[in-house]
Amino acid sequence: MPLDPRAGMGAAIAVLGVLRDADGPVFREPWEAQAFAMTLVLHERGVFTWKEWAAARLCRPRASPAC
Repeated sequence: MPLDPRAGMGAAIAVLGVLRDADGPVFREPWEAQAFAMTLVLHERGVFTWKEWAAARLCRPRASPAC
């Protein structure tokens, strides 16, 4: 499934902490781009919202019993 570059940019804007430039998300390592691509596909398929993903990404189980 080819990824829409506009969707990648929209995701980078929606999710805090994803570095981006004028062309879209910027990653330090290839695996980071691959992980983000998988995340984007899962979001597009309705598995989770960006708000849910960001909350899970920031969750620290030992810091909060709610995680």
